[in-house]
Formats: sequence, structure tokens, C-alpha cells
Amino acid sequence: PPPEDDAFAGDDGSDADGSDADGAVADAAAEASRCRLAALSLAEDATDVATHLGALGASALDAEIALLCRGPHDAPGVELVRRFARHLATTLETHGHFDAVQAYLHRLVQHHAAVLSLPQLRGPLATLAAAQRAAAARFRGLVHENLCLLEVATAD
Repeated sequence: PPPEDDAFAGDDGSDADGSDADGAVADAAAEASRCRLAALSLAEDATDVATHLGALGASALDAEIALLCRGPHDAPGVELVRRFARHLATTLETHGHFDAVQAYLHRLVQHHAAVLSLPQLRGPLATLAAAQRAAAARFRGLVHENLCLLEVATAD
């Protein structure tokens, strides 16, 4: 029979407190091969992340987001989630890909709820939440404006 692949090979299962930010970044860089999204999340350009995810089918997109982190014990994965959340916030702040970001954010929360509750992610998540609120308000404003224009156009 073929040898079994251990998806968690190299993971010692130890807990990380997130206090070693430089170490987490270095570890995350070493783990960038876990998926293409991991490598792109380490870069500064949120556009590359959005372009990559936009080219994927639903299953591949779901897998990429799931592969970012194995759980709260996975310090490099936690760093990848932090950086991915930052990219989502940046994309929302630049008014790009609103509906796609909603889907990505939904999958991020679904896959990584336990990780998102870690103290070291509070700051990045607060930034993402603020960007989400602003984008939602902008979207509601556009919908309201369109409804007003439609009412004027259909008024007798």
C-alpha cells in the first residue's frame, strides 16, 4: 500500500501565545507552501490575493481558506489568517470586490472561528470589522440612491 501522508507533519501541536511576532512571520513564510493563498497573503499587495481567489471555483476557494490555518496551536497559520484578514480589510477600504469579499469573509469565519477569537487577532479583526461597517454603509447608500432614482423614474 502507498505510504500515508500526514497533513500535520512537522506540527508539534504546541500552543503559541503569539507574543513572538517576528518569529510568527518567519514561521508563516516557511509555511507559505501550504497553499497559494498563504504565499500571497504574506505579500503586501491585496490585489494579488483578490485576483487569485476570484479565479478559483467554489471548492478550491474553500480549500485555500481552510488550508491557511490548522487551529489555534498553529502559530504560522494564525499569522497567515491575520495577514489574510488585513488583505480583506484593505480590499474593502478600496471599495473593491464587495460581494466576493463577503463570501471570503464568510468562509474565513466558518473555517477559523476558534483562531479568530485569539487575543493577537483582536487588532486586525477590529480593523476588518471597521472596514466591513464602512463598506456596508456605502453599499446601503448606493442601494438607497438607486431606489430613490427608480421611484422618481416611475412616479406618475
